[in-house]
Amino acid sequence: MAALQHDRILVERTATKITKALQLLTSRLEDTYKDTLRRMQNQGEPDNSLGMRVLMWISQSKRLLHVNELRHALAVELEDGEDPPRSLDYGNLLPPESLVEVCAGLVIIETESKIIPLSIISIRL
Repeated sequence: MAALQHDRILVERTATKITKALQLLTSRLEDTYKDTLRRMQNQGEPDNSLGMRVLMWISQSKRLLHVNELRHALAVELEDGEDPPRSLDYGNLLPPESLVEVCAGLVIIETESKIIPLSIISIRL
């Protein structure tokens, strides 16, 4: 929770806004998650929808995903009425760090294994 609150403060650019963010910090975990999701959703397009797609893939997978597996899954884009692609468009692969950036601190890339889990144990359960 402290990491999410820390990230919340770091997005502010002035002393006044930092002070206000510090005053608004909550001790309730649920409120911290809601604030983080709100910040994520307030990003401009396409970052907000990409962040939600990243969270969807990570939270719905049956096992932990390697960052390259997630990059490949997100690279597939289907249009309505379009046949599934027969090969991957490698030009559509996202940089690994962008997957973390659009999720406002809710995901990390583990250094050694390159697994991309939710960042807080309590939201992994």
